[in-house]
Amino acid sequence: MKQLKLQCDVLILSCIDYRFPHLICDYLDARGLIGNYDIFTLPGASLGACCPEYPHWNETFEEVITLALGLHSIKKIIILNHEECGAFQKLRGVPSKKSDEILMHKNQVSITQAWLEKKFPQLDYEFLYINLSGEVVGL
Repeated sequence: MKQLKLQCDVLILSCIDYRFPHLICDYLDARGLIGNYDIFTLPGASLGACCPEYPHWNETFEEVITLALGLHSIKKIIILNHEECGAFQKLRGVPSKKSDEILMHKNQVSITQAWLEKKFPQLDYEFLYINLSGEVVGL
């Protein structure tokens, strides 16, 4: 029997939204990351990682990163925000147009990225946005 490797390169943070796991896995598989990532979910993805309304989510994510570094020697974190996110709508308001929604996600990513780079400067980061059709763009 083939032994599983005890290392992976990437930690994925995505939202809890039930509409996106298969789209995210398809995207990651297409990038050649099959078997090379850990995955963790928080409401709002980047929002959940740095959310003043729920500071314990931030603490939990920090502990997950520390554990993934120790257990699997991750080198990169990919955060996937998504279209029509209920956590963003509840905590930051419903945007009036698509461009406002993207801007809201970009603003949150800036906050999350600054925190991550301060806490874990040894890691690389990628921030993405996936729509309901599975199309992915950088933030």
